[in-house]
Amino acid sequence: MKGVFEISGTSRYDDVITERYHFPRIYLRIAERFVGDWVLYRETGSDGGRKAYVAVARVERIDPDASDASLFYAACPISSKSIMPSPTETVTVVSPSVSCGNYPASPSRAAR
Repeated sequence: MKGVFEISGTSRYDDVITERYHFPRIYLRIAERFVGDWVLYRETGSDGGRKAYVAVARVERIDPDASDASLFYAACPISSKSIMPSPTETVTVVSPSVSCGNYPASPSRAAR
């Protein structure tokens, strides 16, 4: 399973893309499917963001947020490898700002 984690400079979450992705419980089952696999980080267009894929990471594990039981961390250090899904694969978008869903790996569709 491949996935996309959406990030924003104005997010209320405790994201540090070189280390972790912070997300609410509603996305837990989806994020758990990414453990051991690659995800793309996509910067949203909010607040002048680039609307671009900005990093690749491998999800190592999901940890609960010790300070808030409704939140979780995906431990996913950034990789120096440039791994992209092939155009025939499907990616799953995880974003607090949009509905989750499966989309073809085309960058123009993954943003929707």
